[in-house]
Amino acid sequence: MDDPWFTTYRGRGKLQIMPRNAAGWIATAMMVLLTTGVMLGTVPLVATQPVLIILPLLATMMILFVFIRFAMARSETINIDEIAEEIRARRARGGK
Repeated sequence: MDDPWFTTYRGRGKLQIMPRNAAGWIATAMMVLLTTGVMLGTVPLVATQPVLIILPLLATMMILFVFIRFAMARSETINIDEIAEEIRARRARGGK
């Protein structure tokens, strides 16, 4: 992969995915528009049958799950725990 779309920061129990270039921002905007469209498109249905809210919520969860997997596949991963461990080891040896 020559130019990753996203940068993924892992460590300290967190996962943060950030768009890195125009393709990453476009993919993120498409995901936001898709999830917003799903939720807004079902408002008339939910107004008549409140139990139908389950379907758009499940669809939104699936869209977000697929997007996270997609973004992680097209990202450069930076492990914060490894960087912190290297800094601690360097300081223990007397370096800065």
